[in-house]
Amino acid sequence: MEIQQIVKESSDNNSEFVFKLRNDFVKIFLDERYLREHFQENFKLAELSKIKIEFIKKDLKALLSSSIDEELYLSIISAIRKNDPAGLKPEHETIFLKQINSLLKKYIY
Repeated sequence: MEIQQIVKESSDNNSEFVFKLRNDFVKIFLDERYLREHFQENFKLAELSKIKIEFIKKDLKALLSSSIDEELYLSIISAIRKNDPAGLKPEHETIFLKQINSLLKKYIY
């Protein structure tokens, strides 16, 4: 096996790992209780209508099937390359949260 192929497979595996991590994080937000709590704490929005919740869940489910933005997740992918998954730090969670919050912000109004 050529070195270039090994590097590509390793890169693909890292991206796939980040994809799975991102999706696990997104699935947390599919829980309506957590979603409501997050809106209340982070956006100071006391109540979400059932309709908004359904639209948010639809968007979150779409995010589950979308590919990761490798530029956005570059620091996580780099940490994995350097240290395997042990290189993940709590601040990497903010990157996942950033993508989710950008999706959620359109439902504030």
